[in-house]
Amino acid sequence: MFFRYLRLLEGSALESFRRLLVAVTIEPQTLVSLDGDSNSADGPNERYARALLDYTVGRGPVAGPGDFSSYTEQDVLAAARSLTGWRVRHQESTDPTQQPEAFFVAAEHDTRTKQFSARLSGATLTNQGEQELLALIDLLLSGPNSAQHLAKALYRYFVDYNIDTADQTARIEELAMLVQQSNYEITPVLRCLLGSAHFFEERYRGVLIKSPWEHTVDIHTQLGFTPRVDELSANYAYYRWLISRAAQQHQELTSPPIATGWPAYSCAPFYHRNWATAGTLQARTRLVNSVLGNGVAYPDGTVVHADFTATLGASVLPTNPQDYVEQWAIQLYPVPLTEAELAAATAILLGDQSPATWSALIANLRLDPTDPTLTLSLEAANARLLAHLLHSPQIHLK
Repeated sequence: MFFRYLRLLEGSALESFRRLLVAVTIEPQTLVSLDGDSNSADGPNERYARALLDYTVGRGPVAGPGDFSSYTEQDVLAAARSLTGWRVRHQESTDPTQQPEAFFVAAEHDTRTKQFSARLSGATLTNQGEQELLALIDLLLSGPNSAQHLAKALYRYFVDYNIDTADQTARIEELAMLVQQSNYEITPVLRCLLGSAHFFEERYRGVLIKSPWEHTVDIHTQLGFTPRVDELSANYAYYRWLISRAAQQHQELTSPPIATGWPAYSCAPFYHRNWATAGTLQARTRLVNSVLGNGVAYPDGTVVHADFTATLGASVLPTNPQDYVEQWAIQLYPVPLTEAELAAATAILLGDQSPATWSALIANLRLDPTDPTLTLSLEAANARLLAHLLHSPQIHLK
């Protein structure tokens, strides 16, 4: 079920947010995980309804008992009652022709009128059977809060979590207006955001902390590790390796800790800072040490180590040691090194060598890239430099 759920998200992420909400709500994985398949008129279950309100109108500051500014506990109960009656069949079937599927049981649906609070304009929903789901989604997306909430979520994910300037507020208002005009189609909104000059401003580079999954994948791709194209079982092993490493940093892809996913994406005021804890930073350090020291092992017993020279390209290695360090910094970091950082990294690269010795080493390698003595000298310098760069704070930023 979870694989199908992931395929749904992957296939719908750039399409209609409205249709995605409908599909996710009655996806078997959602119904089972968030107790929607036990939601009935006699015992409404509010778990998914609360998550749905958080996804759509968003949770604002607490304005009073049971009042979250944009919705109230009354709205949670009304939404839960509107979602009663959905069940899952073939949940545990081992027959590949019988996939789990959602279906509606009218007898389990709450047919009474649902009254929402003034936060949602005092709207009401009468009994519409299985079509009531569509009416509920339309209701939740009809107000300005929903468009604003979605615009902010996209902005925080792609640009910056800190929204504290008039310029940022204006950009979000522009995106929210486009969300409404496009009837919640995601592609035109992202095209506007990611194609804007605002998105490419220098001040927004390196302001976000990478998720464990982003950090894990980046470390491997930046050092030249890739799946084996023609070996399916080896590819599975490689991806399982990545997934296990991300899980050690507290992002297990198949088990988000809360109904809305991971706190880093939705929980104010820390947002992405939730990724940087004492435990997760130690796990990130262990990941780097493992990749640099042990490489990546495959099922056939072979172990692949990073080829630092091939990653940068042996034919274009700079003879100037500072240029060489800067080339690695461009490969690894979203922002350039300061002069002091560049000087410190260059000193680590050189070790007890002089810049002239480095220049001679690179010049000779260009003439004979297979010379074992020269290659070992370069690998030793690379190991020193990469151990430094991959343990620096910038490696965690995007």
